Amino acid sequence: MNSFTIRGALVVLALLVVAWLGFGVRGVRLESDADAVLRQAQSGPVAPAAVDAALDDYAKAARLSPDQTPLIRQGQLLWAAARKAEARAVAERATEAEPDNLQSWFLAWVVADPGTRQKAHAKAEVLKLNPWFLYALTRRSPGSPR
Repeated sequence: MNSFTIRGALVVLALLVVAWLGFGVRGVRLESDADAVLRQAQSGPVAPAAVDAALDDYAKAARLSPDQTPLIRQGQLLWAAARKAEARAVAERATEAEPDNLQSWFLAWVVADPGTRQKAHAKAEVLKLNPWFLYALTRRSPGSPR
């Protein structure tokens, strides 16, 4: 191999790394913008268009990320926006995609109807992954969805 080939390969590698970092930064920015809407929805009503835009931002952030956080936040936003059936569907997708994800199972527990088999199963999975989480399950703030 000559030095020109090696330099060319290094340039291509550097360009790939820059592109990967660029997508990562874009994902973080999209998540941050959507998180602002999530916080607003958790404290009061939000316009449906803002919720839909934030859901789209989360979907774009998740596109090139192996992390389940954008999907979980979608579920939290849907729950806060009173779109309960959609929130349950997202929680199910998140737990199926990554069965050992504590946040996914916690979301599933939050969105499940009280006294159902789904709620009991989600609680069992949360406690299996982290037995200390029982404190969080029993100490939820007043007025939060159970």
